[in-house]
Amino acid sequence: MSAQIQQIFTFENAEQQTKLIGVNDNFLRLIEEGLSIQLHARGDQMTISGDESQVQLARAVLSELTNLIKHQINLSPTDVVSAVTMAQRGTLEYFGDLYSETLIRDNKGRAVRVKNFGQRQYIQAIRKNDITFGIGPAGTGKTYLAVVMAISSLKRGEVERIIITRPAVEAGESLGFLPGDLKEKVDPYLRPIYDAMNAIIGAEQTQRLMDRGVIEIAPLAYMRGRTLDDAFIILDEAQNTTNQQMKMFLTRLGFGSKMIVNGDVSQIDLPRGAKSGLISAQKILADVNRIAFVRFSSADVVRHPVVGLIVNAYEAAEERLALLKKGALKMDLAIIDQTHDGVSRYHHDLVESVLNFAGEALKLPVNTEMSVTFVNNDEIQRYNRDYRGVDKPTDVISFAIEEGEDDFDIISDDAWTEDIAKNIGDIIVSVDIIGAQAEYLGHSYERELGFLVVHGFLHLNGYDHMLGDAEEKEMFDLQREILDNYGLKR
Repeated sequence: MSAQIQQIFTFENAEQQTKLIGVNDNFLRLIEEGLSIQLHARGDQMTISGDESQVQLARAVLSELTNLIKHQINLSPTDVVSAVTMAQRGTLEYFGDLYSETLIRDNKGRAVRVKNFGQRQYIQAIRKNDITFGIGPAGTGKTYLAVVMAISSLKRGEVERIIITRPAVEAGESLGFLPGDLKEKVDPYLRPIYDAMNAIIGAEQTQRLMDRGVIEIAPLAYMRGRTLDDAFIILDEAQNTTNQQMKMFLTRLGFGSKMIVNGDVSQIDLPRGAKSGLISAQKILADVNRIAFVRFSSADVVRHPVVGLIVNAYEAAEERLALLKKGALKMDLAIIDQTHDGVSRYHHDLVESVLNFAGEALKLPVNTEMSVTFVNNDEIQRYNRDYRGVDKPTDVISFAIEEGEDDFDIISDDAWTEDIAKNIGDIIVSVDIIGAQAEYLGHSYERELGFLVVHGFLHLNGYDHMLGDAEEKEMFDLQREILDNYGLKR
């Protein structure tokens, strides 16, 4: 950490101070949150306090924003967030260049400009290519800028119509219960498109152009069999296209037309097993001329700073999940096969992956120790008889190591003792019963296997559905959550 310092920033006049601070000091709060510094305005001066490196960045951000004010540009929260983000990325020197061009003026006469370097690349790619893919998280301006460029092209006479479409895939909702035909069912999901249109040219003008067929908003299924000449075509939510749908859409491109394909590959709502056409297109079309791919990251998010933090948190969780599934993050897990015919490597790896995922859900240390033993019915019956007094086979048995049972005194500091592995116990699973129960319940062998090992794992960690209704609900809800999040749904 660098040294703590204070610097003074002086306002040139009261108007500059008012515009730079924002309503209720909201611009100052955005800078404070983004750079972890403190700003205190008093009179014609403002004190900047914090780590030396961050104070220098804050001062540079204030200087850049002041330059915009001098050029009669009214600041918005997105301007402030963009300046802070570019300062963090070391690209603040290019901040002023973003305001050198006005893309279009919106319905209220305000200039619409790019807000960061990622958006600038996106706009340049659209201008230079016939098909542009915008790939990245929500809040990066992909949809809004695509609509801006479409309306701009229409006003300049470069195209005769605008066509906007998206696949009819629901995000955890059911389209079937919504009233109307397919277009009417999909319309609510196209609200961001309508909002962008209304903001740029107004709701009345948008409706007039739609009535005349100049603007067409329709489900992707309506594109089949058409050739779209002299049109600006936007495909939104492209992560929910299949490979066949993506190929169908891209081959609709006609003479004098441009296409924009936008999507976020972290928000795929396709049925399990279906491949996203957007993911495949990145590989298939990577080297095709006149097609460009622009990739946005959480650093390009121009919504509230918390949105960027949310995106980062989810990305980190997904990366950790990927590591868990690859076995890069592991408990010290012993898997023992005592069956007559042997357990496949696939099922061995599945158990290891599921249990590591469950350990992550319970926030267990990665060096936690436990074992899973696969047996046949005769062997699990022996365990039941010898240790539980029950002379019959069951699906799973857990032998938890009680607190203190395996402990020993260590005189050391906390940093060293944190690395000592803790053994939580052993699970015994009958492979004979797995198959029979999976068939009876009508789900896969893998789902039943995952259910049994997670069930036994939760018992090792103190959960017990036999203690009462509340305990049963707690354990079964957690069990279902772990299996569903892993992907082993019934």
